[in-house]
Amino acid sequence: MNKKISANELRESLDRHASYLKANPWLAQGIIASEMKGETKVKRKLTTSVIIALLMILTLGTVAYGVSSMFRIVNWQGEVTSTVAPEEPQGVSENEEPLIGSLLRYKDTVPDDEMVRAWFDSEDYPNGENSTDKQAEKHFRCAEDFLDYMSGVTTLTAPARFPEGEYEYFDAVVTLACKDTGKLEVVASGDAGPIHYIRYRMDEADALPLQYNVNIGMKDGRNYSIQSLLWYEELPDATGLNEGETVEQTEARGMDGALLIRNHLNDSDRDVVMVRKLKEPVACKGLISLDPYEEATMKFYEERIWIWGFGNYDPAELLKMFNGD
Repeated sequence: MNKKISANELRESLDRHASYLKANPWLAQGIIASEMKGETKVKRKLTTSVIIALLMILTLGTVAYGVSSMFRIVNWQGEVTSTVAPEEPQGVSENEEPLIGSLLRYKDTVPDDEMVRAWFDSEDYPNGENSTDKQAEKHFRCAEDFLDYMSGVTTLTAPARFPEGEYEYFDAVVTLACKDTGKLEVVASGDAGPIHYIRYRMDEADALPLQYNVNIGMKDGRNYSIQSLLWYEELPDATGLNEGETVEQTEARGMDGALLIRNHLNDSDRDVVMVRKLKEPVACKGLISLDPYEEATMKFYEERIWIWGFGNYDPAELLKMFNGD
């Protein structure tokens, strides 16, 4: 029987070549808020150092990048633009470790139809600087239900098809923000032990899909993970490569760029990264301020999609999911 990919196994694949770009925009809001602090009328362009910091916040929250001395950053033509690996972030203090644990545990208690901004104060991070956000979510355990829901979504690109064969499991989650024209209702605020929080809810008509994650396990041993998210900067760089990895340009329907990554140290590991430039920016309300009634807008300019494949399969199968061939 096929076993589900563990978080560590997926994290290792992410760390090998995606640590440079794979960031969660919601985790990055704290950095944006810090950069914009005190500016209510004019929003200045984020500095290069802040952009790099944002890029280094991994979707899985890992702090180990796992890059090698052969690390390379490539653009959408597959050309190397840099060989400077991202610096490893500093760890947290022993006093803050239990607080971070409490923060994440509280976030997991929030219902799927609610959003939360949660934080704690400490000597190193006063005034709510150590915070986390959770957007509303929709969960799916059936591929057909997920594709049916995504058929009405215009902000993200859904696969045209999923791999054929007998499934061991299917798991998908869609992250939802509030449209910039929508309304966020404060449903609760207060303290949960050392954690401070503000919880919000929105009407279903105001929900805006900004990210999805799909994990598929096949009974024949193949496993796939797909992530699509909207990105708040138009970036020339595509991804990072480690020792033993090569990249080649390819094509994907509806995408402005696509790269196939081959890991020559592991024949069962193939990955694809794709980008789609949005014709018009997508805007939503951001949970940036600790004032529950102060609103901020976030804009997104492109969609980035990653596909990770594990097991014995044809690498072209990754692209077939979006090309529909």
